[in-house]
Amino acid sequence: MFQYTSKNCYIEKTSNSITKKIIANKKLFSEIDSTCFEQLNNISKLPNIYNEVIGLSDLHVGYGVPIGSVFASPVDNGIISPEAVGFDIGCGISFIKTNLYKKDLDLSTLKKISMALEKLPLGLSTKGHLLSKSDFSKILETGVNWSIENNFLEKKDIKNIEYKGCFKTANTKHLSKESKSRGITEIGTLGQGNHFIDLLVIDDIFDKDYLKKLKLEKDQYVIMLHSGSRGFGHQIASEFSKNFKYKDPISYDYFNTKDAQAYFESMSCAVNFAFVNRSVLSHYIKAAISKTLDIKNLKFNLVSDSIHNVATIEKHKNKKLIVHRKGASRAYLNKPVILPGSMQAKTHILKPTKKISDTLESVAHGSGRRLSRQKAKSEISIINLQKNLLNDDIILSGRSENLMREEQPNAYKDSLSVVESMQGFGLVKKSAALKPKLVITG
Repeated sequence: MFQYTSKNCYIEKTSNSITKKIIANKKLFSEIDSTCFEQLNNISKLPNIYNEVIGLSDLHVGYGVPIGSVFASPVDNGIISPEAVGFDIGCGISFIKTNLYKKDLDLSTLKKISMALEKLPLGLSTKGHLLSKSDFSKILETGVNWSIENNFLEKKDIKNIEYKGCFKTANTKHLSKESKSRGITEIGTLGQGNHFIDLLVIDDIFDKDYLKKLKLEKDQYVIMLHSGSRGFGHQIASEFSKNFKYKDPISYDYFNTKDAQAYFESMSCAVNFAFVNRSVLSHYIKAAISKTLDIKNLKFNLVSDSIHNVATIEKHKNKKLIVHRKGASRAYLNKPVILPGSMQAKTHILKPTKKISDTLESVAHGSGRRLSRQKAKSEISIINLQKNLLNDDIILSGRSENLMREEQPNAYKDSLSVVESMQGFGLVKKSAALKPKLVITG
């Protein structure tokens, strides 16, 4: 039985001395699906879990493991699990600032930008950037270094990409023909589900000094891109999940085994794919906006690119651990956290605090789903959805009307509640809130 301790934290001790911890205010905690508690409990029963299993403020049901969960295992005798990483390996957020301001783009101009972005390879497109087999291998092995060499990314931006955009543990020798054939056509594509391209303006400022360090100002336009490793990463996760030796309660293997290392090296390839995918798609987004506006000296600068489905080797309290984050972002004291809202709610820029050590340096990656896709879709028509958003000065478009309905605002938890739960616990401080102006779904 979870007990409320203080400052938006619920704790339950297990019989094997593993602590289950959930960061949430009382309202968010009361709305957590009971399956999440079962899934957290299942993780706690896995062998050689380090200290605790953590659920963050956006916690919701996932395949085998809840989304918004974090746990670690010692590198020397620990485990790794594909389900605990997720099937969209390396999925993440690119956050790009522009030198455009609210006054520069009226509704008709935003509609023109929307039409330009609709022509990009959205959804489950296989019309990505044309690649040779050698180029594809280089992407998987070197990550965004390929993007820099091929003019999709400026060298100066690499410092703002998590892990500098490259997992050096990548090794292509374990990849199947199926994964390669899926991946080679998908670089520069958005994907579907909750993947999106957003244009937002900075609306509320809570920490002017921190925003100034990021060179961001009120009413400034930013771009937010959410995408991952597409079918390539899904294929890798599916194959290793089926082939791993242990299946209860989720598939896993001991990290020092041959199969586990093969997964880790293949997972690293998928992370590199995801980094490059976002850099290439970002390039095409910027090109589409530039062509539409035809403004001289239009500038785009990458503020951050971070991932939230991954397993990484890290040191915590002098222990070398393999840390699983599924739908959870790693937080760094000197870097901003971007927490997206729904297509109608505000996105937040957050400043991490030293308290992040209490959650294995992890924070929520988004608002967290509260309605099933079927339920969300049944609640609203596309006409009413677009009308409601337009009444709030938000343009909504995408490849699929059904998907737009599945991603409607009520499908997600309140982003402010998620933020304030983490702030109340002491993990982060609010810096700014951003209002969506244009939303493109997969």
